[in-house]
Amino acid sequence: MKCPPPPLILLQLLALIALTLTGCDATGGTLLTASGGTLRGDALGGIAIGGKTAIRITLDEPQSLDLRVRFAEAPFSGTRLDVAVNGTQLAPYFAFGGDTRYGHVRGVDGMRPPIATIEGRWLIPTHLLEHGENHVTLQTTGILPSEILNEVGPAPRLVIDQVTLRPADGGDLPEYANSIYYDFAVWNQGYAWGRGGMRRFNHDNALLGIINGKGMPNLTPALASETGAWDAKRGAERLWLDWGFREFEFYTIWSFCGEPDKWANFIDVDDDPETQSHFHDQTIFKHLIGGYEPAHGADVLLYDIDKWRAALEPGIRAMAPYATYYNLKCEQHGPWGQGFGDDGQAFADLGYDGDVWASNYYQAMKAARDLVQQYDPEDGRVEEQNHWLPSIRAVLFDTAERRGQPMGDMIDILTTHFGSLAEYDLDENSRAIPGKTLHLQYPAATEFESGLRARWMRHVTENGINWVKDSTYPEVAIDFNRYRLGRTEDDMTLADPATHRWGNGQPFDYRAGFRGDELMYNSEHGIWQGYAAPSPYQFLHGMFAYSLLPTGTSEPRDLSITTRQSVTETEEMNVNLYGQWIEGAGHTKRLRTIDPLYGDMFGWTGNEHCNFGDYISMVGIKDHHHRLEPHNAFNLVRRLSYAFITAGTLFPAWLEPEHSDDLFVKALVQRIEGRNYVCIYAANFSNDAQTLDMTVPFALPNGGTALVFDEKTWDWAAHERRALARGSQQRVTHRVAPLGAWMMAIPIPDDALATALDLPAAPRPVAPAIDAHIASGLPEFRFDAASADGEFHQIELAREARFRDQDRILLSEPAAMAGRFIPQQALEPGQRLWWRVRTVDADGRAGPWSHPRSIISAWPEYAARFAPQPDTDPDAWAALPTWDWLDHAHEVEAPNLAWLGEIYASGGHMNAGSRAADGQISSQWSNENNSNVTEFMLPAEWAVLWSRPQTISVIKILWPEDLKPAGFTVQISDDAQQWTDLANSDQVPDELTEIDLDQPVSARYLRIALPEAANGKDHVGIREVFIK
Repeated sequence: MKCPPPPLILLQLLALIALTLTGCDATGGTLLTASGGTLRGDALGGIAIGGKTAIRITLDEPQSLDLRVRFAEAPFSGTRLDVAVNGTQLAPYFAFGGDTRYGHVRGVDGMRPPIATIEGRWLIPTHLLEHGENHVTLQTTGILPSEILNEVGPAPRLVIDQVTLRPADGGDLPEYANSIYYDFAVWNQGYAWGRGGMRRFNHDNALLGIINGKGMPNLTPALASETGAWDAKRGAERLWLDWGFREFEFYTIWSFCGEPDKWANFIDVDDDPETQSHFHDQTIFKHLIGGYEPAHGADVLLYDIDKWRAALEPGIRAMAPYATYYNLKCEQHGPWGQGFGDDGQAFADLGYDGDVWASNYYQAMKAARDLVQQYDPEDGRVEEQNHWLPSIRAVLFDTAERRGQPMGDMIDILTTHFGSLAEYDLDENSRAIPGKTLHLQYPAATEFESGLRARWMRHVTENGINWVKDSTYPEVAIDFNRYRLGRTEDDMTLADPATHRWGNGQPFDYRAGFRGDELMYNSEHGIWQGYAAPSPYQFLHGMFAYSLLPTGTSEPRDLSITTRQSVTETEEMNVNLYGQWIEGAGHTKRLRTIDPLYGDMFGWTGNEHCNFGDYISMVGIKDHHHRLEPHNAFNLVRRLSYAFITAGTLFPAWLEPEHSDDLFVKALVQRIEGRNYVCIYAANFSNDAQTLDMTVPFALPNGGTALVFDEKTWDWAAHERRALARGSQQRVTHRVAPLGAWMMAIPIPDDALATALDLPAAPRPVAPAIDAHIASGLPEFRFDAASADGEFHQIELAREARFRDQDRILLSEPAAMAGRFIPQQALEPGQRLWWRVRTVDADGRAGPWSHPRSIISAWPEYAARFAPQPDTDPDAWAALPTWDWLDHAHEVEAPNLAWLGEIYASGGHMNAGSRAADGQISSQWSNENNSNVTEFMLPAEWAVLWSRPQTISVIKILWPEDLKPAGFTVQISDDAQQWTDLANSDQVPDELTEIDLDQPVSARYLRIALPEAANGKDHVGIREVFIK
């Protein structure tokens, strides 16, 4: 057989004896020779087109190996990379590529585009290796044919440019590398806290597989406060060490709204103390403005740059090792929110025009970004504060280059919020006016009948400017790309220069001084029908932005998103309006989107950084009606997360013969509430059930218990407890349902990974105590270690719990320490320091590090605030996790017929209707429409909609004391047209209303009508509804 021309490969071999690379199969090929520890060759054989490449290794003594296969390019439709070791299959790696969004800055110095590392990684245990010759076989499924990709691109390519095979190193164990870049925040805004709220919040994220992946909790340090910065940093360290979070968002927007003295400069422009401008609630809280003396008579407010910088500096300095994104201030109404008027010209005649506002804002944000660059140059990114709104672009972005203040100096992420497409124009004076040319600026917007479909394109009018909801997504991303890439009329080759104009005849000009590597951050975008109801779909919007569709090989079922405006009214939004579906590897489908104005220029049209408020897991994602088939949104999001987001340190595993090839599966070490687990994740994108059959090597001398969360699971208590056998291996099997997600969590001791890889286990640190204060002199680090002959130990001391290279204070040489080590250099005072220890065996193989432990170095103020902490029980891992309380701590009766239907309620911005049917008395629904402007909807209603009739005999309503109605009516219906009263009252109810029907009734709809609020209020609510 003649081998096809292969791509170039770099093959690295470290500390192995001999290697042969064959280009076609395991018997023929080219013998390579080593030069300087690196082997090079150009004989990959048919791996790129579905053939095999074999590596032949000769080992004098089997030892665990670390294999990494890096893709320089992968096809948009994906490919599956299979690895076999001496005939035993390892878990497949699915490589999806085709990301062209940042091709122009990829690899450019100073640029940090959000691009995934596409690399298959495996740990090969000694159990699979033999003395002498071993064979490692690599094979891909090649490139799936696609007429669409051949026509619109990107042209499918598969290039593997590096294969690394080396002994496993306990200090550099591989993390799973998801082939698609995706970030999101995990806000707790709107979360129904209840009993054990924060623990439950973190466990909820862990069940979704995001806590050790890319989910980002908020860090909120107090402003201008050193002690506040200490508190916030300890919170970050705890989340890093005990919960495995690896991304954080610095979040101070509401802090600044409540503390104007830390940043605001109020100016009486007209010298009239009797006149005062309106300042938006997200600039300064409304309840403060009336009694705040500096604001009396003020017409505009600006940032006091020195105060602003001083308020941020302690927090940024402290949070920099952990924060990734910096969300500093919410100015979503720009000049209007600060008194300058919607177009910035309200006080232009008195010398305070839009340029004054824009320049001051630029100086403030640049000062903040300079701090981030000073303390967090590696990965710190500053978010632009919600200025992607009507007319603000004309005042801020379009004037940037004229002012000599480029946007790239002050932000790294472009933030969108609520409304992003502006139906505005520029008049002959270049001032914003209601627009008539939106269809010219956004050609595809005509598909949505812009300005007409108010039901789901919510329109808001402020000072004459109409702005349209993000329902024209992904037009907003197209517009963003134009700004980011500095598009001008000259290179708008697919636009019509004759029509691509503002109303005043000027061409659109998107040059605003960006660098080109900025991300987009879309906060709370999409269909605004309350915080909870659309939550899974907000998440899906983000996945659509990355062209992922979570359905199987049949016709996709999630081509539209349905929103509900009332009990009887719904609207649908098509999400495939901008592209075509591509058959992908592993039964996936991908949406190949096409920019309607620029054709193929931007590859994937979508939001690079996707943030959906509290949408990911806290509120609607777990609403019961989002878990009902055939639209089980919670399971759908789990499946996507497990396949494309979940990350963590790899645990060695191999597949048994019954395992299904196209099942996405991972075995990872996860940290959950301070305990280690091996978590096995499986995601099935097929319409048929697939078999999981995997073996993981770790010893359970006394057996154990694993927690299993199958495709029917929605909460931590709804799980199977699976007994684990005694012995050195655990075989895990399950029949994963069609379009199913499955996870098993196995508690493991700290030394389980070292044992599985035949590496020396980490010693257990015993002294000094956690957070012991070393007031003077040098500490003595002590640890328990039963050293074998020839074993050494190594100590690392660092400034941060992350133990990055830049954090390191010392790294001792491996030595015989007899369980104690005293550093020879004086410690830096005024710091919380971290140390850890590991073992190096007689052959020089290093095991994993121990869990980090902290000391306080000559810092009496800090030590007085934080006392030493007790040690944890090293055998606590063996106890069964007590997660039953996490089942929403159901404090009312269950099960509830309301869980079988869709919940609809009027209002519910922060307290959606589903909060009144979640089993918790600590949560509630209220009719609030928007908490920022305190609007409420009366008359109000709360309703359940079932897909088929239900038999009802008992209804119980628990009312909040401060949200009771003046009266209420409970009604049922079969068609939502003709209603029958079950109960009616014109009195303020007691805390509990119980309706016991004489005879059961059948209905498809049940609603509670609330015409008025008690005590003259305008808001009502329900704490819990139980239907039997």
